[in-house]
Amino acid sequence: MNANVTDGDKFEITQTGLTINEDVTYDEWAACGKRLANEYSRIQWAIGDWINFGERKFGEMYSQAEDDTHFSYGTLRNYASICARIPKENRNPKLRFHQIKHVAALEPRIQRVVIEAAVRTEMTGDDVLEAVRKIQGKNVPQSITYEGTVVRWYSQEDGNYFIIRADVNFKVGQQVVIKTKEL
Repeated sequence: MNANVTDGDKFEITQTGLTINEDVTYDEWAACGKRLANEYSRIQWAIGDWINFGERKFGEMYSQAEDDTHFSYGTLRNYASICARIPKENRNPKLRFHQIKHVAALEPRIQRVVIEAAVRTEMTGDDVLEAVRKIQGKNVPQSITYEGTVVRWYSQEDGNYFIIRADVNFKVGQQVVIKTKEL
């Protein structure tokens, strides 16, 4: 990582983590977090470009890249795909990888317009994704309503729990909003 990611003896990046001196101030700690996030974004772009270069110059390189980086094939493919579809001249250092990646589905001229708007209006990654979906004419569902019947409920210290019979498959741990209807 770049030497400017951390400040002198207050922060040290090692192979296994970040060591922080106890006398660090809140502002120093927050600034370090921003630098780390910026560096992570730069690394995502760099790895994607590195993969694409290796593919172009040396042929199939994903297995070697997996060994060298310890990233999964899916992660490497994602970085490479996004980098291949967003020209370097469209990338803006004021936005992070996760904000810009959504414009990869657009043609380069439209990418620039969305990226400039994202910088100007300080859009989040979700805001950029929503803008891209609107440009593509895709509807973004605001909410989905499911109907079901409460068959049992119980209370514990950490909250109330309901068992609901519904004709919908939910994933364990999936967050849902329940609106009740009085009978």
